[in-house]
Amino acid sequence: MPRSLSVVPARRPRECPGLLPGLPGPDAVRIFSVVDRVSTLMSEVLHRVRFRLDHRWAPLHMSYYLDAELSSGRRRRMERHVTECSECRRVLASLRMMLGALHGLRPPGGDVDAARMAESVRLRLGEHQGPG
Repeated sequence: MPRSLSVVPARRPRECPGLLPGLPGPDAVRIFSVVDRVSTLMSEVLHRVRFRLDHRWAPLHMSYYLDAELSSGRRRRMERHVTECSECRRVLASLRMMLGALHGLRPPGGDVDAARMAESVRLRLGEHQGPG
């Protein structure tokens, strides 16, 4: 029958000083071994949970990241996730390349009226939507 941790034996064989006063050495080693295994398992579970949460969060915030609009904590969160996640790393790289290409375009020349251009786009979008 296992001894309860609250019961201190009358005779104390080889104690582990500083670890658990009054607990015999081999029992303390077994307890710490179990605690280490549980701690490792919990760390792995927490890591997987954090990864999944970040994996849902990251794509929604990539534009803000590239525009330097995230707080330092959120920026670190994004950077940590993309170092761990190849899928998000590819998405971020693609978004970065697309933004780079868009920034490389020359602005339209001549007397372009932004309101007329927006109206033209709205009309074209309306044509492609088909019957409502």
